[in-house]
Amino acid sequence: LDMQGEDGFGIQDGIWQHSGWKPMPELQHTLSNMPELRELLSRLGRRPSAEGKDPRRFRPRKRSNSREDMMGVELDPLDPTSVSGLTRSGSLTLMLPSEAVLLCSSMRSLRWLFLAKKAESKLLSYELSGWTDIPTKPLPRTRRSMQLPSAAGGPLIICLDTSYSMSGVRENLAKAVVLACVTAAHTQGRDCRVVSFSSASNAVESGNITCDADGVRRLLEFLSYSFGGGTDVTGALNFAIDALENDLASSDLLLITDGELPNPPVSNEILAKLEMLRQQTGMEIHGLLVGKKESESLDLLCTEVHNFLSNYESMNGATYSSARTTLRLSTALSFLPPERRS
Repeated sequence: LDMQGEDGFGIQDGIWQHSGWKPMPELQHTLSNMPELRELLSRLGRRPSAEGKDPRRFRPRKRSNSREDMMGVELDPLDPTSVSGLTRSGSLTLMLPSEAVLLCSSMRSLRWLFLAKKAESKLLSYELSGWTDIPTKPLPRTRRSMQLPSAAGGPLIICLDTSYSMSGVRENLAKAVVLACVTAAHTQGRDCRVVSFSSASNAVESGNITCDADGVRRLLEFLSYSFGGGTDVTGALNFAIDALENDLASSDLLLITDGELPNPPVSNEILAKLEMLRQQTGMEIHGLLVGKKESESLDLLCTEVHNFLSNYESMNGATYSSARTTLRLSTALSFLPPERRS
């Protein structure tokens, strides 16, 4: 058995196992109100928007009756803000110049033709309409795309580093950030996927996380596990690339890590795929550093790297220590008779 070959098991590999992580209400409250994190989330992901100015290509979606689905757009003929095509009408203000030629013709037959077309509302005319925001859901099994106005606030793919270097306070803070991000995304009706990774062969996706009680339980159970082992973002990016090429084509990536990655962080093949997706969809990769303020490897991989979590690490350590102290105290008290617990 080759223990060091590409297909073997090496010391860089971790094991997907329970790490004992649990959410801490005080830390979650702080993160949910962290202005830097809220501002970052507001920039990630693209979605069709009636108020958007930046046209992007999106997979077609259909109208949904559920307000919990992601917002999209459709043309509204009652909002004539731009030309969307050609139609037939009886409007003199919207008719094409070619129709006016008939009216101005010296031939009586052409002038009569114009009047007949106007009476029957068959003048070739500009069609005016505007975009309106509506809840939408994806069409199954389609690879077509269409150009639509876009704005921030679309789907999000979160890649969470659970390697050995992240264990302890870094991992507690990173997972709390993931929980805050998913909660915010669901509040805004945005799709969100989480991928936990360590080495190239160790990556697990959370699947679609619904915003009901069962979805919350699944997410908390997912976050309670970690890999350990070495750090290689290749496996997580392969999951992300597959999602970007299919049902989450307008997503941005948020990579939460301590930045202790190889240099270069991924192969040239992966970098080429990411660059192609950037050109096709405008996808961005944002790195969020935990435990460090800079990472040369992350700079090579990401569109932008953020290090504002370094301002909150002392708070995280104090919160975690307080929670562990409370847990030990409650455990010790549980062995005492009721009359001696006060």
